[in-house]
Amino acid sequence: QGSLGILESGTTIEPSDYISSALDSNLTTRQLEELEDFRKLQEKLQQFLEEKDLDADVLVNLETRGLVLRFQDNILFHSGMADIREEFKEILIVISEFLREPEFESKNVRVEGHTDTVPVGSHSKYETNWELSVARASNVVRYLIEELQMDPLRFSASGYSEYHPKNYDFKAFLDR
Repeated sequence: QGSLGILESGTTIEPSDYISSALDSNLTTRQLEELEDFRKLQEKLQQFLEEKDLDADVLVNLETRGLVLRFQDNILFHSGMADIREEFKEILIVISEFLREPEFESKNVRVEGHTDTVPVGSHSKYETNWELSVARASNVVRYLIEELQMDPLRFSASGYSEYHPKNYDFKAFLDR
């Protein structure tokens, strides 16, 4: 691992087709096919987001666990709150259209809630950032299922509180 510059997460210090192909060669044929499918889906999703003018708000990355969508800053929630902002509901509607496409229909979606390190104030109905992060993820999943009629068997939610602070509050990814 050290000689190729491969980091623990499976990424490299310097992107290289040679290193990427060496990493890919350790995968089974089925894993390679799946990886190629996710690469195609990533390109398609990126193009979709650009067409909908969402590419500045939603980042798409291919990681070892699947295709990850990262929502920037506080576009989803107000600070200390778990109610989905009305503007973000429109983004969820657009993303749900994409999730209904044939390439994504069989993929599972995990929604992860995050918070910043600012303690929840006395004005909040949540006692800790743990509850807040879980409530955020649950509210997104619930909206997708109840309001947008997505298949509930595809979704899961988890919260990471302040212990995994990010520059975003929410992450969804399509499981392999």
